Amino acid sequence: MVFFGRLARSAHVKLHDHCHEPAGVGNAAMEQVRRLGLTERELEVLRHMANDASNRRIASVLFISPKTVSVHVTRILAKLGASNRGEAAAIARRIGLLD
Repeated sequence: MVFFGRLARSAHVKLHDHCHEPAGVGNAAMEQVRRLGLTERELEVLRHMANDASNRRIASVLFISPKTVSVHVTRILAKLGASNRGEAAAIARRIGLLD
């Protein structure tokens, strides 16, 4: 489903909300994602952040600019109430977003 979400985004096509649910996230974690207001892309960036990837590396993997990654990181930190990338990764692990 992630492939179709990416394809739709690249074509500027809006899918129904249930089509945007992040892959690989259980029901309890999905509720946390919704509660926190994380987007699918933010969750993707968060997963890469948790693996110590730099903004440049994340940008390369996700085919977006490093500046866009920076914006996502800033929003992720705010939504998780984290002060840095390591803390965000720890919070995400604790609430089951990285399983």
